[in-house]
Amino acid sequence: HAADAAQRELATASIFARFKEAGGLLASLEAMAAGAKEFGKDKTALARSAVQAWGALAAVLDGRVVKSGLINQFLKVMGDSFSHPSPDVRAEAMAAWANLATLFNSMNSTIAHPSRLKLVLTPVVSAINTEREPGVMAAALATWIHILSLLSRAPLDLYDRAFPSAV
Repeated sequence: HAADAAQRELATASIFARFKEAGGLLASLEAMAAGAKEFGKDKTALARSAVQAWGALAAVLDGRVVKSGLINQFLKVMGDSFSHPSPDVRAEAMAAWANLATLFNSMNSTIAHPSRLKLVLTPVVSAINTEREPGVMAAALATWIHILSLLSRAPLDLYDRAFPSAV
């Protein structure tokens, strides 16, 4: 298992290096999300592809994206995805967002840190309160359940910090 872990670490480090370099994966995601014409797809397909790639990167990058200071730039890529005119893009955004919750949870302070919890819950709660499309609502509820499952594994003393008004 040590060899597998070392191989996984090497692969993640390589992906992260390509992610943060000028003109690398992050810049490509930003261009895709903005609907850059050089990718040759219609804007909805391009937005879906950007959101899917974003979710895959969130699943792979672990805490490096946070610790490197690139998290705000990475989050900006999702910008308008939650309010995109296409319900398919909004549903994909919710699914990708679940990976951000997992990324935060993999870090030492867990997802129960109040600012992280607020960040990951904001678009989910907004969708649950306002969304009319069944596919988007289903994706938002699946993300909500995923976040709850992550929280259920957090030490009990973190709930006091995550939900101060409940104690």
